[in-house]
Amino acid sequence: MTISLEIVHPRRRPPMICRGCVIEGKLPGSACRTEFGSAVAPCLYHFVDSRMSEHSTTSNQGSQLAKESESDGYFISAEGRKGDHDRLNIQHQMWNLLMNGPCPISDVELDDLLKPGPPNDSVPTVLDIGSGSGIWSFEIARAYPHAKVTGFDVAPFHSTNALDNFSFIQGNLLDGLQQFYDQFDLVHIRTVLLHIKSDKQSWAIEEFIRCLRPGGLIILSDWDEIFLDEFGQRLPAARDDDKPEAQGTWMLRIFNEMFAREDGPESVMRFRVRDALLDNKRIDKETIKAVVYRMPVGWDGGNLNIENGDALGRLSRIDLMDGFEKAKPLLRMRGISEEVIRQWEQHSDDETSARSRRAVTRLHSTWARALKLE
Repeated sequence: MTISLEIVHPRRRPPMICRGCVIEGKLPGSACRTEFGSAVAPCLYHFVDSRMSEHSTTSNQGSQLAKESESDGYFISAEGRKGDHDRLNIQHQMWNLLMNGPCPISDVELDDLLKPGPPNDSVPTVLDIGSGSGIWSFEIARAYPHAKVTGFDVAPFHSTNALDNFSFIQGNLLDGLQQFYDQFDLVHIRTVLLHIKSDKQSWAIEEFIRCLRPGGLIILSDWDEIFLDEFGQRLPAARDDDKPEAQGTWMLRIFNEMFAREDGPESVMRFRVRDALLDNKRIDKETIKAVVYRMPVGWDGGNLNIENGDALGRLSRIDLMDGFEKAKPLLRMRGISEEVIRQWEQHSDDETSARSRRAVTRLHSTWARALKLE
């Protein structure tokens, strides 16, 4: 069966960009903050530093925190996640720029999916699995005040800007999602699967699908787990014995170390998502669609003509370097020495600043409908 690749539709909900900063040409580091919902997201045009914050976790502390993270599949410990919302808000802005809005589907389709029903009909319902800082959930809750939006995450969530139609439930999806079965018109999962071991991803997708009402829509957006050079050639993970002219990328090597991945041709996330949807009896196979996005790392994409390439390049560098900083306890627990971690950090800094090479990574969104009742 052929899966259609969609052209992203123009949207009426613009990404969060501080136009004043663009017009005024403010320097990096300016104290601009763009507030949205419960989260405060930094302005897109203020990121050129290698990371947003420094951490000083000792080796013993890092080992304990990393053990906590291993238990639920996330690469950052429960304690470390308390300060991770800024990075997640940056990811939200990256996705908004890539998709021209909160979802890969058109506004028309989203409006139709979440439109108010006649009196006594069920209220439209949305489940955001891996809701993190809550920024996506709040965006949807504000855009559709008649809908009921539920955030679900392994980390606790606290908001001082509550919305009547938003609620949060803390839990671990690896324990199953039985409490949500058959309840939602839209199930949204973004940058979650990459944190789940490969042998459990199909099971997780099955759990996501079981949360849908008949005719409901599932959207899975994630990283494809690959890097390309500026000419579109796939880059292998770097090796310790690589010479300076070798083509391997340290960004992928570190990712493989963090998530215990193999660097093989089959490791393209969207293909695993597609196959899981095709194999699921609850999914209407004719509705499966996907879109692929290219994102430059530390540069503007040059002749690739990537829309919003400059902002995406800056944001991707911050996201990758800050993610590496937060993953250090996990790397230490796995026996990687401080000297090797320091070398990897330098390699990553060179790559994400486009000093040693110009790289592009790929992300994707795949979506489909649950079968309707006869």
